[in-house]
Amino acid sequence: MANYRRVVNSQKCIRVGGKHNDFDDVGKDLTHHTFFEMLGNWSFGDYFKEQACQMAFTLLTTVYQLPQDRLYFTYFGGNSELNLSPDTECRDIWRSLGIAEDRILPFGMKENFWDMGDTGPCGPCTEIHYDHNGSILRDKLVNTGSPDIVEIWNLASGVPAYLGRVGAEDTNGLDTAYRILADHARMFTVAISDGLVPSNSGLSHKLQQILYRCIRQCQTIFNTDPRLLCILVDHVAQSLGEAFPEICERKEMVKAVVAMAIENYLQLKQDSRKSFQKMLKQLNSKHVTGDMMWELYEGRYGCSVPHALLLELAEEFGVSMDLPGFEQRLQQEKDSKNNTPISAKKVFSHQCFEYLHQSGIALTDDSFKYTYSASETGYDFPAKGLSCKVVGMFHNDDIIPATQEGMEACIILDKTCFYAEAGGQAADTGILLTDSGEFEVKDVQEYHDYVLHFGKQQRGHFVVGDNVQPILSQADRLECMKKHTATHLLQSALRKHLGPLAVQKGSNIQPHRLTFDFLCLEDLASEKVMQIENSVVKEIRAGHPVSRTSMSLQEALSRGDIVTIPCEKYPSKVTLVQIGDCEMAVSRELCRGTHVLNTRDIEDFCITRVTKVSRGIKRIYAVTGMQASEAHHAGEQLMKLCAELEAAVKTRCQSVNKIQEFTARIHQAHLAGKPVTKLREELMAAIKTQSQGAARMQELSTCIHQMTQRELTPYVAREHVMFVVKPLDTYVTEAANFQKLIKLRTMVEDLLLTDRESNFVLQSMKFEGKQILKALSMLETDRPLVLISPDKTESAVTFVWPKV
Repeated sequence: MANYRRVVNSQKCIRVGGKHNDFDDVGKDLTHHTFFEMLGNWSFGDYFKEQACQMAFTLLTTVYQLPQDRLYFTYFGGNSELNLSPDTECRDIWRSLGIAEDRILPFGMKENFWDMGDTGPCGPCTEIHYDHNGSILRDKLVNTGSPDIVEIWNLASGVPAYLGRVGAEDTNGLDTAYRILADHARMFTVAISDGLVPSNSGLSHKLQQILYRCIRQCQTIFNTDPRLLCILVDHVAQSLGEAFPEICERKEMVKAVVAMAIENYLQLKQDSRKSFQKMLKQLNSKHVTGDMMWELYEGRYGCSVPHALLLELAEEFGVSMDLPGFEQRLQQEKDSKNNTPISAKKVFSHQCFEYLHQSGIALTDDSFKYTYSASETGYDFPAKGLSCKVVGMFHNDDIIPATQEGMEACIILDKTCFYAEAGGQAADTGILLTDSGEFEVKDVQEYHDYVLHFGKQQRGHFVVGDNVQPILSQADRLECMKKHTATHLLQSALRKHLGPLAVQKGSNIQPHRLTFDFLCLEDLASEKVMQIENSVVKEIRAGHPVSRTSMSLQEALSRGDIVTIPCEKYPSKVTLVQIGDCEMAVSRELCRGTHVLNTRDIEDFCITRVTKVSRGIKRIYAVTGMQASEAHHAGEQLMKLCAELEAAVKTRCQSVNKIQEFTARIHQAHLAGKPVTKLREELMAAIKTQSQGAARMQELSTCIHQMTQRELTPYVAREHVMFVVKPLDTYVTEAANFQKLIKLRTMVEDLLLTDRESNFVLQSMKFEGKQILKALSMLETDRPLVLISPDKTESAVTFVWPKV
C-alpha cells in the first residue's frame, strides 16, 4: 500500500474519551453514539481541496441522489485574535460548484478549525450538513445541535503547507517537523540503499532510531499513516537519483525495509503499552521513579520499552516520570559496563606495533597464503619450500628475545603462508618448526599489516632471528577454501532466486561449517531453499575455474557487475575473485580470502539449517565436501524412514478396522449360533499384526526424531517429510492445571487443521505421556497423531488414533 495515492476506507469507531467524544451526549438525541461507522477518503500527495470538494459533492448529489437544496456547506471564517484569515479558497470552491450563497456559511474555531490537541496537526476544515425536514432555508439551525440538521461530511485539508519558519516564528513546531521528516527521509533512504538495515546494534541501531522518530512524527505531528515514509523514498530518489544512481536501483528494497521498520515499530509500541500497563498496576501513585523507568527499559515487565516510548506512554496514561533519576541510572549502568574487564581474544597493544615500526621491521609478506596448487591427489601447499625468519616475539604484551617451552606467545615472521582471520574466514592453524623447537599456531591475526601468530611453544625454544618452517593444517585450510568459494556461489544463487535485495550481511567460514547472513524480508519457503541449494550444486558440478586478480578499487568499482558487501571499507588495492570465464562469469566479488581453483573441488554442498538472526536478516548454515554428501545421504534415509512409518500407520489403521470387523462378525455369529473358530483365528492374526506394527512404529518414530536433531541433516529433508516435525513450546507436567491442558489441546487442534495434506501428523514436544493422553482425551481427530518426546524416557512416543 506504500505506493497508493488515493485510498478509501470503512472504519469502526468507538468514542468514549479524548477531545472528540460523545459520551455525555449519548441518549439525549438521535445523533450521538459511542460506536459508529466512519467512511473516509484519503489523498497522499495527490488531490487537495478543490478536487476533494468536487468528489464529495458529486457522491452526495449524483451517486446518493441527495437533494442539493437540503445541503448546507460551512467553512472557516477566520480568527482575528490568532491572526488566522478566513478560508476564502474553500468558500469560492463551493461557489464554483453552483452552491447558493445563502447555503455557504462561515463558522469559527470550534466548528470549522480541525485539531487534535494543544500541539500537532491542525487547520481549517469544511463541513456538509443535511436537513432531514425539507428544502426550506433554515441556515440558522446549522451547528446548533438541532437533530433536524446534522453534519454528514467533514473535509479536513490536512496539515498546513510548509512556510519555512524557524525559531520563535515556528510557534507550533510544524515547520520544524517538516524539516526533520525531509532530512531523515534523505538519510534513511541513502543509508538503506547502501545496505544498512535497522537493528539493535551499532550503526544499524542509529538507523532504527531515525526511522522510529520519523514514524512518531507521522503519527503525533502530522496525524497520518507512517507509510507516508515509503512515498517519501520516491521523492528522495527523484531528487538524488542522478547523483547517486544506486538509490533508484534499490528504491524498492528501501521501501521494503522501511515498511518492515514501520511494522516492527507498531508491534513494539503495542508490546510496550502492555508492559507499561503491567507496571502501572504495581504503581501506587501518578509518578514513575527512575528505577521503575529503568526496569521498563530493561524489560522487567515484558518487552524492553525504548526511551522515547517511555515518554510517549507516560503522556498517554497521564503519569509523570523522574527523567533525571532515569538518566542517572542509565549512566551508572554504562559506567559499570565500561569498568568490566574485557578479556581480549589476543593481546597485542599499539605499543608493540610502535616498537616494530620504530625498529624498522618490515611488514609481513603474506602473499604465500595464496601459493598453492591442485594435483590429482589434492592440493599442495608450499610448507616445505618456504623458510621464514622470526623478526619479533611478544609475551603478555611484553617484548621478549626468546620463547621457553610451555610459554604462550605471539610470533611475527618476515613472511608467512598462514592466513590471518579476515572476511569471515577462520584463521589457519598449524606449527612453526626448527631443529631446536616447535611452536603450535592456534590463531593468526593481522594488525596494521603485521601478521601475528598466536600459540604455544610445545618443544624447545625460539629466538629472534631463527629461521622457521611454517606447516599449515592443510586439511582445515582446504575445507575453509571449499566453503569460502561456496559462499560466493551461494551469494550468486540467492541473488538469482531472491533478487538483488538479498545482499550479504555477514559470514562465518570454519573448517566444519559455514554460515551466511543475508537480507531477506520475506518468508523463505523450503521449496525456495531447495532451488538455492540445487543452483549451488549445479555450479559446483560445472567445474568453473576460480581466479584472483589484483587491481585498484577504482578500477574494480568501474565494472558494474562486481558484488561488494554494503558498508564494508575496502582498501585502495583490492582482489577480484571470479568464478567462471570472463564472458559467462557466475560470480565476481571483491575478496581477500583463499579459494579452491575449480568449483568441482568443493565436491558437494548442502544447506542444513535456515534461521532468523533479526528482523529482515536470515542465516543459512551449510556444509561442503564429504560432510555435504553425508548430509544428503542422511536426508535420503530420513525420507525412506518417513515412507516406511507412513506405510506402518496405514497398516495399523487397516488392522484396527479388521479387528472391529471380526469382533462384530463373531458377535453376530454367536447370536446366530454359527461356528466362530475361523473368525477367531483371523481376529488373533489381526491383533498380532497390530502389535508387531506398533513396536515398529515406535522404533521408526524415535529414529526419525533423532535424525531431525542431527546437524548433518538437510534443511529440505526436515521440512519436506510427509508429515510435520516441529517443536511446541509447552511443557506439561503432572501438576499441570486445567488451563494448560486446554491450551495444549488447542495447539494440537491447530496443528491438525494446518497440516491437512498429511495422512497423519508427527509432532515433537516435551510431555508427560499420561498428561498428553488426558489433555487429548476429548480431541476429535480424523487422522493418527504421533507425539514424540525429545526426552529419552519410556514414554518417548505416544500414538493418538481416530475415535471409532
